Amino acid sequence: MEGKGKVGLLSICRNHCIGLLAIISVVIQSRITSAQTVFPTDDLTTTKFLFTTTEQGLSLRPIIVDCPENVSWPILMGQLGANVNWTEPTAVQRNESLGSDGIFVIRPKEGPGTYFSAAETHVIRYLFQSSDANVIVCEFPILFNVLEDTEEPDVDCPPDVNINVPFNQPFDFVSWSEPTATDNSGVVYLVGSSHSPNTAFPVGVTNVTYTYQDPSGLTNSCTFSVAVISNELDTVPPNITNCPDRDITVIALSSEGGKNVTWRPPDVTDNSGNVTHFVGHR
Repeated sequence: MEGKGKVGLLSICRNHCIGLLAIISVVIQSRITSAQTVFPTDDLTTTKFLFTTTEQGLSLRPIIVDCPENVSWPILMGQLGANVNWTEPTAVQRNESLGSDGIFVIRPKEGPGTYFSAAETHVIRYLFQSSDANVIVCEFPILFNVLEDTEEPDVDCPPDVNINVPFNQPFDFVSWSEPTATDNSGVVYLVGSSHSPNTAFPVGVTNVTYTYQDPSGLTNSCTFSVAVISNELDTVPPNITNCPDRDITVIALSSEGGKNVTWRPPDVTDNSGNVTHFVGHR
């Protein structure tokens, strides 16, 4: 950095000074060369920066502890991102006469545990300033290591469903609690199901299948049965309506020997759908 003995930028930022940028000319240790670096100051604590460019000042920059080259985080194929963790770097005074205290630090808005999209580039920066105004920066990228997914979704299947229907009833409406599925990627999709709850099922046994898929294309299915059981013994008698409510009386002469009599037959229904009529008199 040029300009030996010159004093750099003085900047003050308070909490939530949205949109304000502190443009800081610094010399960065290790992988970063002399550069003008822009640091967003959103959500930073109130801090005063006074940077010197003297050769003595450069030699007294703080020492960064545990600044990683990068943070590599595993994700599964098809996973859109992840919450990434890392150990935050720290710094100590290089000038022993200043002691170990007095290090100011500007941390990034995205701290450990932040969700990062795998489709974007992310660079994390920590800035450390000693009490005598010497500055150094730790900067590292977030990298995603895409792993091959070999684990299919896990499906929790409901139990078989059994219901009884009256004799000669051909079907009934059946409901159930739908299966649930989880996956190691955190994302799982319902591909399809053969049947839906609260639909009609005929007498007999019907298999119901649900299929799930994860972002890697691995699938798993769940199958359970729906049994609609008809009662084999009919215990419900026929239902008779419109039966004449009084006797029918006709007058015949003794010489006639008898008389033709008519009436309206009663109506009869049965749960079987079939009724046999027997007509008799006494």
